[in-house]
Amino acid sequence: MSGRATGRPQAAAGLAAGLDRLRDRPRLNLDSLPGILWHLGDAWARRAEPNVVLIRYDDLCRDLAGAMRALAGRLGIAVPEPAWPGLVRAATFDQMRERSLAPPRLAQQHWM
Repeated sequence: MSGRATGRPQAAAGLAAGLDRLRDRPRLNLDSLPGILWHLGDAWARRAEPNVVLIRYDDLCRDLAGAMRALAGRLGIAVPEPAWPGLVRAATFDQMRERSLAPPRLAQQHWM
């Protein structure tokens, strides 16, 4: 007896077939590795287009206010100076995480 599991060839074949399906349709499977790589490659190829903005996670972590100001400038959005501190505070990952855990608040108009 070789000590090998008898199901391995079938499992490997099934995995290979699944990967082939993902590779053939990455846009339909953006939560897969081929889909993520396709998405990143597509964004990189379009990075010079006027309606595309790539923002690095490290830049957001290092200088969220600066990254937000740069994005607003790139998009042509004028933000009053007094509004910036509240906007930056609301855009922190801690604040977004906190809001994601809170029950949704729906306005009355959504129920009418």
